[in-house]
Amino acid sequence: MTTTTTSPVPASCDVPPVLTLVQRTTLVELLEQQAQRYYATAEEIDREIDAEYAKYETEEDMPDLDRKTRQYNDLLTAEDEAEELAQIFRNAQIVTTRPPAVADPADVITQALVSAWASGCDVGELLVQAVAAAQRTVYTSTDESLTSARPGSWESALVDQMISSSGWDR
Repeated sequence: MTTTTTSPVPASCDVPPVLTLVQRTTLVELLEQQAQRYYATAEEIDREIDAEYAKYETEEDMPDLDRKTRQYNDLLTAEDEAEELAQIFRNAQIVTTRPPAVADPADVITQALVSAWASGCDVGELLVQAVAAAQRTVYTSTDESLTSARPGSWESALVDQMISSSGWDR
């Protein structure tokens, strides 16, 4: 299931991660693999601790294995954190770079700008945020610029200036 974002969210809002399906799947797989490696290493350290303790007859004779115990606990914590990150990315919003089917995209943009103006919104700021959000989405999915279809045109230069004024950087 894919969704498309239709309006930019101001930077002050809490925005969930936005990824392509391929990016999300890859991140989840890598995090799950890393969690498995952490767990396997923790189990190995646990066996080493048990083997070391098995050499001694009484508890008073046993060496202090704090370092190994801390390693073991740290690895289990890292495993938990990797699994939590995997869950976050499993729930991440998926976008597609294919635009929704509309008769004329300029009409949709015009309606959004007039609606924003009518509600008292700073249309200039909204426009810059929307262009920057679109650039982030396109760049994340394709590693291209919004203006790659018309390099060198005055329109491309204006859009690039809006993107750079938003503070967005590759």
